[in-house]
Amino acid sequence: MSPYSYHIFMFPFSLKAEWKQADIDKMLKKASWDRKQFFYKDGDFARNFSEQGYFYDFSSGAMFDDPDSLNRVLSTYRIPTSDGDTYTININKYGKKYSYTLAIDKIELNIYDEKAAVLSFHLNNDKYQEIQDILFINDYGRRIYPQYLVNGDDGNINLQATKNSFLADSISLKLERKPDLEDDFSSYTKETIPPYTMPKYIKGLLPEPMHECRWLLDDRMYVVSYFSNLNFAKQMSEKYGTEGKWLDKQRPEWWWYQYVFIDNDDPTCQDEQLFKDLLQQSTYTRWKNYGTIYGISRYSFTCLIGNDIIGLLRNTQTMYYRMASLVLAQRVLSLYYSREISEISKELDEDKLTNKELRSRVNTLNRDYLRFVNNIYFREVTPQDQGIELYDLMQKQMNIKRDEEGLSTEVEQLYHYVKMVNDAQRNNETEKLSIIATLFLVPTLVTGIWGMNLKEGFPANGWYIFFSSIAFVLAIIIVLQLFKGRK
Repeated sequence: MSPYSYHIFMFPFSLKAEWKQADIDKMLKKASWDRKQFFYKDGDFARNFSEQGYFYDFSSGAMFDDPDSLNRVLSTYRIPTSDGDTYTININKYGKKYSYTLAIDKIELNIYDEKAAVLSFHLNNDKYQEIQDILFINDYGRRIYPQYLVNGDDGNINLQATKNSFLADSISLKLERKPDLEDDFSSYTKETIPPYTMPKYIKGLLPEPMHECRWLLDDRMYVVSYFSNLNFAKQMSEKYGTEGKWLDKQRPEWWWYQYVFIDNDDPTCQDEQLFKDLLQQSTYTRWKNYGTIYGISRYSFTCLIGNDIIGLLRNTQTMYYRMASLVLAQRVLSLYYSREISEISKELDEDKLTNKELRSRVNTLNRDYLRFVNNIYFREVTPQDQGIELYDLMQKQMNIKRDEEGLSTEVEQLYHYVKMVNDAQRNNETEKLSIIATLFLVPTLVTGIWGMNLKEGFPANGWYIFFSSIAFVLAIIIVLQLFKGRK
């Protein structure tokens, strides 16, 4: 039976700068992760060949953990899973309870250039087919901590108020080969836990050193969602974009907005014109007349289809997922390098860096940034028209091009600053050498005079040594004072 929907929840985060590939391999192996390299000759040859052939060869190294790829920067790992493994989302919304149990297809971790990581849960749904079910699964299933907290009448934290909005009552993983993992977020009622704390069902999968890593999004994961619904697809095909009031529950745009922007209740935009603008900027309608529409927002990649007769589920699971993972990594790395520049600037302001340390940090930054630009930040990853357009929209919604341009300027400015410091230091050293050479003319002159005007019977050696020593000592003292004053 074909699934009603397929959901990929993606958790992007940055790794610590000092970790190298060997360190990452060791940590993940200890936490029961297996390296999953891609060999297109293994398994379904036709499928693997088609998937890898979809991308340019120069971008393949960022799409596949393939030893034969050009400029490989991606390492892929998986937690071993079994057929009975599940991801369960329990909801308690104003006293009404819902429970969604999705089959785990795989749990994957993509590591880019030893610096950015994307953890993803791939979930299959063949039980729930209503639009509201899909909205609940996407919105509640992606939450990782309370977006806000409120005080109850008794003065204690009222966590249920948050759960009434969009926080799951609990999320649990049932894995045959690992202990069950569950978080009901009750730890946030203790008033000691900080924001940006990984939930237990993510912590339990990752090695402990990764628990303190910084992640990209706030209280939610990125969502890739495929939804097969003939009636909804037909309405979108016939009515989307037609005249009339879009902010109406009877219109397909109402539900489409919620699906694309991952809302579970009324749309979070209640301005008619802005509602239209946001939808038009986020909707890709190349195949609308065939009942297929894509939506891309800052937090989602969504696909709606009537009858999947051309394998769009497979495309969503593979090619579009890989593109989304890459764009998330691009954003993580843009923030990673921007943060590094800020830290270098702060340490400069506080005089914590010597010139040698500064040169070393900036040289490393320049090297890594060039690798990022050439091997991860691609303006295009495929020659296929639809792939080009979808990838462009992904980058646009996440402001990748804007961030990269800003980062490029920051790196260039820092490079020029270091060059200016080096030039100033070089000029200063040259000036000091000139001063030293000039001062040593004094003892040279003295020795020259005494050496040429010695008279017979004069105690030449004594006076010669005496005056030369005085001149030499005076020269050294003057030089030391000059160097001391120029530090």
